[in-house]
Amino acid sequence: MNQIEKEEKLKTICNIIKEEKQHINIWGSISQAEENTKEGRIPLVVFRKNRSETYAVIKFEKLLELLFKK
Repeated sequence: MNQIEKEEKLKTICNIIKEEKQHINIWGSISQAEENTKEGRIPLVVFRKNRSETYAVIKFEKLLELLFKK
């Protein structure tokens, strides 16, 4: 599965807020993701700045659930 296919699959379960700025308001982005996420979906903030790696913010409890689900 290539990167584009992985991102498309992720979009089926997550509400994704993408930020590609030098300076972001991470708490504002998290609030926006949570407010715009429908029931049963996962709020997710994906961000990067110029020439950096891409990072994601997800609730810790949800991360644990995804990592250790049976």
